Amino acid sequence: MIDFALGDERETVIQLLRRVCPFLAQEGADPKQIDLTQIEYLGPFAVAILFANSQAERLAGHSHEILLPIERPKVMGFARFSGLHHRLDGGPAPDVSHPDNQTVPLEIVQKATWKVANPVIELVRRHVVISDDDETYLRNSVTEVIQNVEDHAESAIGAVYCARFLKKPRKIRVAIVDRGLGIGTTLIRKHPEIRSTEVALRRVVDGGISARSKPNNLGLGISNLWRQITQQLGGEIFIVTEGAIGYSDHTGHLCTSNVGAHFAGTGVFFTVPVVDKENDRARNN
Repeated sequence: MIDFALGDERETVIQLLRRVCPFLAQEGADPKQIDLTQIEYLGPFAVAILFANSQAERLAGHSHEILLPIERPKVMGFARFSGLHHRLDGGPAPDVSHPDNQTVPLEIVQKATWKVANPVIELVRRHVVISDDDETYLRNSVTEVIQNVEDHAESAIGAVYCARFLKKPRKIRVAIVDRGLGIGTTLIRKHPEIRSTEVALRRVVDGGISARSKPNNLGLGISNLWRQITQQLGGEIFIVTEGAIGYSDHTGHLCTSNVGAHFAGTGVFFTVPVVDKENDRARNN
């Protein structure tokens, strides 16, 4: 049973992985059941992780069940709005066209295209008027992550992503998760001098090093992503891959540590403030 709030803080995601990953790695434990009935909060980061794990277990032929929240209306609501209820239990699909919608429901993406970020952009536009530059940076960030999954991860489930707009404070939270080869595995097999996933994370954030999974890879994907989130958008980002986590401090610099559990794949999680240009102009006039 998961008996703590599944929020979007880095520490909560680590706590979730420490609880779930060893359980999923056990052999002879079918059917595997994750009980969320008593959780106090549910956010997009946890939803993406849980659904990605569910998809990977299903493709591997393992019996896997997630018991969804049953008591707290707000938590039950997000299980519906995020598409988790629809994807796992066949409940009604969330209505993304509703004017009060604040969520991009779970999507499964196999290929990076310019339109892949449209649901996130449309969600933000529904609530605020953002600048063209911020829209481009946000679109590029989503596309960049999915392009990395397509190029390097060899993820059978593709990429799973989910997002949520927060009115107070005005922020957008985006989670993109795959269950393929982690950053350490893909980089170390091309650069055996790299000895750990933490070092691999540092190298890819610095930029200029690549697993060369595709001939045109320049090794700038994660580096560009990191700069767009922390510098251009003024947000925060953390990346979980295999047994390591890399996260931005208050200056945007990379910090790394051990997760304490092995996550098969990579999860990219970022939160960026959304500046409402129209309302800001109205207040200043």
